Amino acid sequence: MKMLKVKFLVVSLLLGIIISCSEDETQTKINTLELKFPSLTTTNGRSSDDTQNYIVIIKSTSPLEIVSNELTVTKAVNAETGELSSVIIQNSPENLKASAASRTSQADPGIKRGYMYDGNDCFVWGTVITASNGSVYFYPADATTQLLMNRCGYANVA
Repeated sequence: MKMLKVKFLVVSLLLGIIISCSEDETQTKINTLELKFPSLTTTNGRSSDDTQNYIVIIKSTSPLEIVSNELTVTKAVNAETGELSSVIIQNSPENLKASAASRTSQADPGIKRGYMYDGNDCFVWGTVITASNGSVYFYPADATTQLLMNRCGYANVA
């Protein structure tokens, strides 16, 4: 009987260690994502084929939170579904220089490229359009471009 208690205690102790270690690993797991942004700059009338790669640390996917000095998360209306989604875009040089306190609440109108997190498994490549009234819309790229640019496999991230 005493031997059975000792075996039960040892098994319980080992099981407790295994469970506590696996929980700690999921809590401290750092998830990275490589995002590619083609350059939209032109030199002497020619477009540049350069691609800027960024490594992003994903803190959370619900809501989407990242750690990056070069990229930022913003909200945009998905033009296909009409739902509000999180979009990752490049910071403009003006945004990098301006402090958070001095930025206006209304974004400058313009067109940018970026990745929308679909809430499931993928970061979808497309175009982010900011209207003069401050509304932000995301338009997914065509199917061929998405095959090249989308980043999938992040269902169990953060």
